[in-house]
Amino acid sequence: MDACQVSAANKVLGLKLKSTDDFNRARFRASVRARKTTLNTDPELVELATAMAACLKGKGYAVGDTAPVAMSDQGQRTWQLKQDKLGREQMDDVPDVAPPAEDDKVPMYYVPTLTPEEARPYLAKEIRQALDDLECGKDFYRAYLPKELSVQRQVSAQFGM
Repeated sequence: MDACQVSAANKVLGLKLKSTDDFNRARFRASVRARKTTLNTDPELVELATAMAACLKGKGYAVGDTAPVAMSDQGQRTWQLKQDKLGREQMDDVPDVAPPAEDDKVPMYYVPTLTPEEARPYLAKEIRQALDDLECGKDFYRAYLPKELSVQRQVSAQFGM
């Protein structure tokens, strides 16, 4: 997005942007806000997310936030945090502990360098967890994904995408 596109976005979309980064941050914040306010308040999704969380807890997984958006993101987030921890341990120029996540900022993850032998145990655990997530969340995802897609389309339309 160049200066002309930023200017056009400001005029047409009513935004107050200075750069492409401003546009991307504004879109990310709008997406987070829309997902939480729409999906986390949907009674059907709340009920299904709670059932999914109970199933995962019954299989021995730690589940913190049981809100629909958190449940949708929890599997991927779990493995991103594990990767980030390993990546940070390998790098001398970044803190070993990630800063707290902020809703309005895209998190930075550091990916480790692993040999196939080092990665194999993580892959096996990730596959097992993904299968459990799908089993426990089959009803949840069936209801959640179309609604999330609708929310994301609305956000994209707000940003001329």
